Amino acid sequence: MEEDGLSVLATRHRTPLGELDIVAADAENLIIVEVKQRARLSDAAYALTSRQSQRLLAATEYLLATNPAYQRSNVRIDVIVFDENFQARRIKDAVRAA
Repeated sequence: MEEDGLSVLATRHRTPLGELDIVAADAENLIIVEVKQRARLSDAAYALTSRQSQRLLAATEYLLATNPAYQRSNVRIDVIVFDENFQARRIKDAVRAA
């Protein structure tokens, strides 16, 4: 993530509504990253359930409401998936509010 110009602000950030695996940012963007690992990348990509997506959205809203320093022009939730060989794939903007 640092190679994309992002600074990691927090890892395993706990809120009353759930844990955020990684909180990263640059000057304009706040990026919440959910990390998943499965035997195959294709399985990991579908490991995020609807309920988990809703939890991520709620925890992100809580984070923004209680931490003004994290406010940015753009907020998105990405997913990074790893397979058993630690090959990674990043899915940008993987979770969106309905």
